[in-house]
Amino acid sequence: MAHNNPIKRGKRIINWYNGYMKIRHALLSCILVLGLSGCGYDGHYRYPCQDPVNWEKAECNPPICEATGTCTKDLIGKQDE
Repeated sequence: MAHNNPIKRGKRIINWYNGYMKIRHALLSCILVLGLSGCGYDGHYRYPCQDPVNWEKAECNPPICEATGTCTKDLIGKQDE
């Protein structure tokens, strides 16, 4: 008479659970990677003075920009020549 051995049955459940957890972690990792890939560069600058088009504008040059710390030289390290 063959009865299910509780130890073998328990190992089977543990093995199934471990496999399930591996698949779950892999899927969550894929979702995380795809989600973070949407946080990339979208062509916009955080500050207007980071955009090379605006570098010569009055609001991107001292003394106007010194109060807010948004001078081009402060944001990107551009040195006056």
